[in-house]
Amino acid sequence: MNKYTFVFLLLVLTSMSSCENVTEQKLLSIKNSTKIDESKQEIGFDNNVKRQFTKEGIEFGVITLEDSEKIKYWFQTHHISEDRIGGTLFELQNGKLEFIEGYFCCEVQLPKNGKFKNSDEFIAEMEKLDGIHP
Repeated sequence: MNKYTFVFLLLVLTSMSSCENVTEQKLLSIKNSTKIDESKQEIGFDNNVKRQFTKEGIEFGVITLEDSEKIKYWFQTHHISEDRIGGTLFELQNGKLEFIEGYFCCEVQLPKNGKFKNSDEFIAEMEKLDGIHP
């Protein structure tokens, strides 16, 4: 392999690793344009989830953990996503964002019946599920 081929491959691989998922980009945009008001939300599939929907069908809301920490989320089902896997963007109380591809199908239905002690446990479980097709 000559040095030009190597440099080209390195550039391609670098650019691929820095690309955001199409769904992630959309959810980041919606996150920035929606205001979460728990008083206007309804209970989701799990009792510790409050949610509502945008006109485009994006589910967004708040997950309350056992330690009373709240995690905001924005979810797009694979049925309406361009990438056909969908995804969920989570915002922790400290402002950190986490994105997982896939897993949820038509609504956010948490594993473990929604019972998580804290955000570390929650995010660790979500990372295990990242990339699973619904």
